[in-house]
Amino acid sequence: LLSGLNHPNVVKFMSVCHKPPAMMLEYVYFDFNLFGLDESVSTLSDFLIKIDEYDSAGYQEMVSHAATEIISGLAYLHQTGIAHRDLKTANILVSNQHYCSMSVKSRDLHESYHERPIACRLTDFGESRSLFAQTQQLYSSKTTTVDRGTSMYELLVEEKRLTKASIADLMMADVWALGMVIFTLLNPSLKSPYILEMRSEGVRNREQLKKFITELLRKEKLPQHDEKYDVDRASVWFALEEVCQGCLNFNRRQ
Repeated sequence: LLSGLNHPNVVKFMSVCHKPPAMMLEYVYFDFNLFGLDESVSTLSDFLIKIDEYDSAGYQEMVSHAATEIISGLAYLHQTGIAHRDLKTANILVSNQHYCSMSVKSRDLHESYHERPIACRLTDFGESRSLFAQTQQLYSSKTTTVDRGTSMYELLVEEKRLTKASIADLMMADVWALGMVIFTLLNPSLKSPYILEMRSEGVRNREQLKKFITELLRKEKLPQHDEKYDVDRASVWFALEEVCQGCLNFNRRQ
């Protein structure tokens, strides 16, 4: 599947090894050295954790740009007839390698940063081929802590799917998942949507989590924002907030 894809917002397939079975993909990362930090991250989930440490100060533009790149990558997949089916922050790679090695005083650095402050690439297409297979990781995992890991995203998307889904249905589930990714962009302090509600209600295991999320979606309740980023959402992220609301429309046909 990956070998036939070519888009700046989709991870690049490099080569494959048959013995032992292995696949080589491009390696990308976001280097914080230019921002005075001796650290680097590879995924959007880790990137959001890092910028939350600084209350997103100086990174607001990156958050907005990241959303446009993620949307572009997903639109490309849908245009080629592919539903991702596992879209979440942990499956989005981030990079600034196109400018991180440039001199701080370089004009090219400032131009590259202004044009593309962060590059995002969708990855992990393990579920993309099958139209009907359901994610099994949630039920096979031994982890008992429900507010970490990826089970929240899996459940949210799963609960929005039909039992027998067409490719169009799965693409709509992708749009719902996109909304949840954007929600997390708007709330870098939250590891996953609905986490504030989970903590408030004392949800402690996966069975409780499934019932809790199912009930929230039945009542068409959207996740609660973190007040920490109210000012950003009302100003620099206002347009992004509107996109998020559109993706999370409970009327599947709108």
